[in-house]
Amino acid sequence: FFFQAEDGIRDDLVTGVQTCALPISGRGLDAGVGHRRALPDPGGAGPRDRRAPVKALELVAEGQAPDGTPLTLHRKGAEWLIRAGGQDLMSSRAHGSEQEMVRLAGPFPANARVLVGGLGMGFTLRAALDAGPRVVVAELSPDVVEWNQRWLGDQIGRAHV
Repeated sequence: FFFQAEDGIRDDLVTGVQTCALPISGRGLDAGVGHRRALPDPGGAGPRDRRAPVKALELVAEGQAPDGTPLTLHRKGAEWLIRAGGQDLMSSRAHGSEQEMVRLAGPFPANARVLVGGLGMGFTLRAALDAGPRVVVAELSPDVVEWNQRWLGDQIGRAHV
């Protein structure tokens, strides 16, 4: 993963944090991707390869970024994926960078306010809320906000937006 973090606004009462984690490998949630496992050969000759059942990538919702780029929300089992223009943008599979970013920005004074640029799947928001400050999120896509309210908040165990 490529990790980008920018410290946007900082004074004694406001801290601005932006995070971004993008996959850089070709592996993704494509419906054709499967897992190999060795199973005993029923004839007793030893293990044999067999593809494990693969859950299909389900299109849950479609939207649009402010610049017109198509956004899509997908689910594969318990995993969620947001794509922009057909490219994987973020996944619920890995989100440690968001928690680490908030940890590194803290500890926060009692009257702190944190601005998070971009809601994404809400992992930075959840981590900031857990750290104690008052949090404001700036999200340009109403569709991403709706997806968090409708599906992602409950399914991934985070606060409602």
